[in-house]
Amino acid sequence: MSNTRRAQTKVSLEADGVVYLLHFHERLGTERHYAQHYFGFTEDLKSRVEKHRAGQGARITEVLKERGIGFDVVAVWPGNRQIENALKLHSATRTCPKCTPNPRIPRIIRKAIEAEQQQAQGTQQRVAESREPSAYQRGADVQKRAAGVMTSEQRAEHTALRRGVYGWTAPQLRGRIQRLTAAEISGQPDPWAVPLQQARPAAQQREIEPEAG
Repeated sequence: MSNTRRAQTKVSLEADGVVYLLHFHERLGTERHYAQHYFGFTEDLKSRVEKHRAGQGARITEVLKERGIGFDVVAVWPGNRQIENALKLHSATRTCPKCTPNPRIPRIIRKAIEAEQQQAQGTQQRVAESREPSAYQRGADVQKRAAGVMTSEQRAEHTALRRGVYGWTAPQLRGRIQRLTAAEISGQPDPWAVPLQQARPAAQQREIEPEAG
């Protein structure tokens, strides 16, 4: 006897709609062979159910319409055509809450729900990462904010430095401006800052400060 197992088709868990379960108010068939449930799949549940109530969309709901038998939608889950077909191979009675108290959700449905939750979490994470500014953007924001947060005294000092009042080189000037900017934005005192009134000779103060008029 061959030990080769028959290959099983792998069911996709990617939901592109919903699978639903209908419970009929009355059984169809004989005592030995009857039906009281229907598994279906759709991308638009409201429209699909309206068609079923009108006797369209499936032969069994057409018979229900002809015999005046109603039905209820008793379960809705994320799914696809493959999941619908897999559910039709199992007993719907054990899944129906009207037939079985505290029914167990089918395993394939639980997997589909978990896959959908993981996909939603991944989407949220990607959205959050896309909204988070890059290091370059944060640096650009700091430079843009610097002009708005500097005090008038700091602006006067920067002007004095640019004029070479202190005789600093260009790299020293850039370092000084960066320290002032970082200190002002963070709300911390600049450890390298020197009170302007103490650091500037009176003649230099008169040179860079506007005259009162």
